[in-house]
Amino acid sequence: MEKIAARVVQESEWIGGDVPRVLGMPFGHRGMDRPARVTAWVDGHVTGLTITVSLIWADSARATTRRLRAHVIDRVEHLTGLHVDHVDIDVARLPPPPRPARRMG
Repeated sequence: MEKIAARVVQESEWIGGDVPRVLGMPFGHRGMDRPARVTAWVDGHVTGLTITVSLIWADSARATTRRLRAHVIDRVEHLTGLHVDHVDIDVARLPPPPRPARRMG
């Protein structure tokens, strides 16, 4: 379940995974190319998910997590046949959008 949900998160734009941590603090800038950290529980035909992601600071975090939650629920239910009871989303990092490459010349 956790691997399925992590793969579903990767389908969404402007969303990356959890950043590496040292002593509990985010370290480095590699969160956008890492998979999301997902914890799941399953009880019969029901599942719940906790997802830790990084969001690009280009849109409302609330709107982005709302879209992500709806996408995860739809895809996980479709792929697994389980009912998704809830999806908690923790935002580990809000890096700025990538800067356009400078042109020399």
